[in-house]
Amino acid sequence: NVGSGTRARSDFVEEKFLQYGVVADPAVLQFVAARVGDDVARVDALARSLHTIYGSAPLKVQNVEPYVGDAGGVPAWDLTDAIDRGDATEAIVTARRMLDSKDRAGLQIVNLLQRHYLAMARLEGSGVRDRDEAGAVLSMKGSIAEKILRTSQRLGAERIATAVRWVTNADVDLKGGVSYGGRDLDADADVTDLTVIEVLVARLARLT
Repeated sequence: NVGSGTRARSDFVEEKFLQYGVVADPAVLQFVAARVGDDVARVDALARSLHTIYGSAPLKVQNVEPYVGDAGGVPAWDLTDAIDRGDATEAIVTARRMLDSKDRAGLQIVNLLQRHYLAMARLEGSGVRDRDEAGAVLSMKGSIAEKILRTSQRLGAERIATAVRWVTNADVDLKGGVSYGGRDLDADADVTDLTVIEVLVARLARLT
């Protein structure tokens, strides 16, 4: 059972690499953890393959990259946690990973952000004081509800309303409100999706 978050996945990758005698620097561990995302089952096979190919030779990202495969699923909380921390750079990187993984298009990212901020709006002014009360209102696990409650309290009504408005505007943009062209040749992503989502998550992180 692998914990949530990039750090937990990175630790899991390190454990598997050690198990098979694969030697890699921290950049490799972070790269693999980011690329496989939720699909951590791939790490065991990857570690075995790398051991067969390289033995115990020290590995860099360029050695590992050809064998990792496509980006795996990225958990929604990787994005919302980065935004809630106010880390615009990490939020943009995570949003790009989501688009690269093919699991989520721009509209799906907008929808998960919409749910995140509407949950805060439900708690704002409700008189909810702790995780249990928040969990009951939101029908969510206590730890997740507590995160949303703390961020809601930090932002306040005005900034939550601003965030909801920005997310709603992004939804309209992705449904035909704007167009920035076809596909990005480097990222193989829709340019409109990429532009709208990057701007949105950066603004939300800065708001926090």
